[in-house]
Amino acid sequence: MSLATLAAEIQKIDNLSDVSVLIDLVNTRHKQLRKISQNKAKSMLTEGSRVDIRNNSALGTVTVTSIRRSKCSIETDDGRFFEVPLTMLVL
Repeated sequence: MSLATLAAEIQKIDNLSDVSVLIDLVNTRHKQLRKISQNKAKSMLTEGSRVDIRNNSALGTVTVTSIRRSKCSIETDDGRFFEVPLTMLVL
């Protein structure tokens, strides 16, 4: 199903209870996809890995210093440490 078709079907919803169910479904799927992304990142990372970071600031390539459930610690080339979500890393 295309997004245009899905959007048209959503526009046909005419009561709040159906919209609430739809919101719950979308939120559940979002959590599932985020978890898949985190697990993929965790399986590809080890301490000491050099990775790029997806961010508005120009951090560039960083070193992973520790990995936890949904975040990791990184060290920039100039010695600064940050805690970032796994999904922010570009593998």
